[in-house]
Amino acid sequence: MGKEVRHLQHKDGRYYARLGIPVALRSIIGKRDFTTALGADRTAALDQLPAAIAAMKAEIAAAKRQLAAPKRDYRPAPSPKRQLAPVEIAHQHLEARLAFDTEVRAGGSDLIGIGSPNPKYVRQLRDIAAGRRPDPLPEPIRLALDFAKRHGPLADEAATLRMLARAELVALDTEMHRDEGEPDPPVPADLIPPKLEADKQSPRILSEDSTKTLGELLPRLLQERKPTPSTAREYEVMVRQFEELIDPPPAIHEITRRTVQRFKDRLLEAPSSATKRFPGMTLPEAIEANRKRADPYPGLDPKTVNDKTLMRLNGLLNWAVRQDIIPDNPASGVKAEITGGKVKAPPRVPFAAGDLTKLFAPSLFGKAPEETRWAMLIGLFAGLRPSESAQMRLDSVRRERGVLCLVVEEETKTEGSRRMVPVHSTLIGLGFERYVAGLRSTNATHLFPGWYADGMRAKQEAEANGSTVLNQFFPRFIPRRFNVTYRKNAGIADPRKDFYSFRHTFKTGLSSAGVERGLMDQLCGHRDGSAGSVYVHSVSVEALKEAVERLVFDGFDATTIKT
Repeated sequence: MGKEVRHLQHKDGRYYARLGIPVALRSIIGKRDFTTALGADRTAALDQLPAAIAAMKAEIAAAKRQLAAPKRDYRPAPSPKRQLAPVEIAHQHLEARLAFDTEVRAGGSDLIGIGSPNPKYVRQLRDIAAGRRPDPLPEPIRLALDFAKRHGPLADEAATLRMLARAELVALDTEMHRDEGEPDPPVPADLIPPKLEADKQSPRILSEDSTKTLGELLPRLLQERKPTPSTAREYEVMVRQFEELIDPPPAIHEITRRTVQRFKDRLLEAPSSATKRFPGMTLPEAIEANRKRADPYPGLDPKTVNDKTLMRLNGLLNWAVRQDIIPDNPASGVKAEITGGKVKAPPRVPFAAGDLTKLFAPSLFGKAPEETRWAMLIGLFAGLRPSESAQMRLDSVRRERGVLCLVVEEETKTEGSRRMVPVHSTLIGLGFERYVAGLRSTNATHLFPGWYADGMRAKQEAEANGSTVLNQFFPRFIPRRFNVTYRKNAGIADPRKDFYSFRHTFKTGLSSAGVERGLMDQLCGHRDGSAGSVYVHSVSVEALKEAVERLVFDGFDATTIKT
């Protein structure tokens, strides 16, 4: 059966994912633990287990948020003097009555269609609609009137009573049509509020969903698209920001280009990392609090606004266009202006020859864990991104036309990142093939099994909290240990020289060797291309091998490296 796997339960020949629920959350979730069936095949069950546990943890995280103190509502409280017009009160009552009837019918209740309305009740309703008020009022009308009064003083109680009676009569008539299997009759014009009637005539309203807000439509988009947890989180954050900054939240058909411009302008006023710097505050509150600081935090970067928030808003509105909810996308082409400024120092720079001598000194390099040593070497002689190295399967280390290659084909930064990098002869001389053979003999699946396992655990935890970004979890391990400890021990203090600098050193070395720009970009994964471009090369693997072998680092003797 194999060794026991955490959260995997085997019972009666079938496998289940099981996760206990903290005691404090059981009253919210309504059970003691989660259980999800994974089938009878152990291999398939293991494949499904991480996603199942991540979904369970996401529900636990949502329950924890319910326990937390609610955020203050930045929106002003409705004026107690504001009172709905009689037609608005009656329309709301009619909608609530019909919605309840629909719910009862969906539940298959035996009460449906058992008889006609009470004649006495109908007579009372007709009297009230004609302006004659009985004493006492029928209970449904009295309750509806009391509910309306809780919103504030009635402008015209008699008119409100008449309209409520009209709405109740229409509801009874509609229920009888439904009992006979007939379609609902049209709502009388005098029970349709003027604004709603105007909305119904708007050319931007194409369906009933056109009058819903972004927050109301988002669950449908997520259900249809089934995005990754990180993408879903970005959509949720965008909608939250939109509905905090554009108050009250408009129906989707009411969103105009000016609405989107106003949203973009307000976003640019927001401080970066607002939820961390101003916990518990909405964006409008965070903007105001930041203004009052003696040294305000910097605002959101325009590129972030474009590439994250506005991109997700465009995605939601484009989906709405395709669903015939709105006729066009008012956010199309709206961008935050990115202006020039001071030239920033590069965040990373290549290692100098002296740096490489220190980093690969036998006294230091020889004491590093085996995975760390090979991760450094592959970064220097193959230029792989940390997330590419961490995810590389042993099956992706293979020969193409007789040339041993590292084939980058797992989850990558972009489709253009998929590529083949021939293994440099220095790596082969240092025993790279022996390293791979040793891993295969232990039934390992990845080039860096420990690093990969650490990264996947971090990924599952991040997805459970709904805060993932593609591959953000892999740099937390070998690269972080290198940046925090190894680099310091090597005597390298420049913060711009970190683990990622191996990749910069690789590309700089190719450029210094006179490798043509197209070849260099293809080796580094900077070339645009389709998902299948790794198999259909515009450049032969022999040419790539020749380019890689031109890589040398003047002033650094690679023969001193000992693995």
